[in-house]
Amino acid sequence: MKAKLIHSGEQKTYALIFEKDDEVIAGLTSFAKQQSLGASHFTAIGAFSDVTLGYFNPRQKRLRQDTRERAGGSALCDGGYRLE
Repeated sequence: MKAKLIHSGEQKTYALIFEKDDEVIAGLTSFAKQQSLGASHFTAIGAFSDVTLGYFNPRQKRLRQDTRERAGGSALCDGGYRLE
């Protein structure tokens, strides 16, 4: 995983670039610890071969999961996601 600061200010914005076979959750966790992030949000665009996405649905007050093999492209934005 590579990280690049793309906006500095009161709120910082980083671009995180994962390579094929990188473990995304491990990379995000390591980055958050290195940067001492207490709270964050993210938007992502990319491709996954196998993925399980979990998210909290506040209206239903429950955790939802979606597992896909050979998922292809994905876009995550504002708490929702789309798999193509």
